[in-house]
Amino acid sequence: MLVDSAIHAYSMVSVPLYDTLGPEAVEYICNHAELAAVGCSAAVLPTLLQCLGRCPSVKLLVVWGLGAARLPEAPAGSECRLVTLDQVELIAGLFAMAIVWLCCWCCCSAWGAG
Repeated sequence: MLVDSAIHAYSMVSVPLYDTLGPEAVEYICNHAELAAVGCSAAVLPTLLQCLGRCPSVKLLVVWGLGAARLPEAPAGSECRLVTLDQVELIAGLFAMAIVWLCCWCCCSAWGAG
């Protein structure tokens, strides 16, 4: 739900990849829709890993629900980067803090210059 909300916030279109689809269907959809980023649960990660090497447009795979499990490496031949949703949230939080700091600095600088 969080990933879908983020997609819509930036006026992008989400393309569902249902957990009942096999690797061939996932590969077809990824390539036909030219997906650049895919979000998935840990439960369907094995299916995506099977076809990721044949989906050149997919550059980012965000995975949630891993628990204590380690994130696997991208398959050979894939230029995709695998990250956890926790990592994305951390980066977004740091980015937001940097913007707030920058806005405060700019406002204080402008106020002091007047």
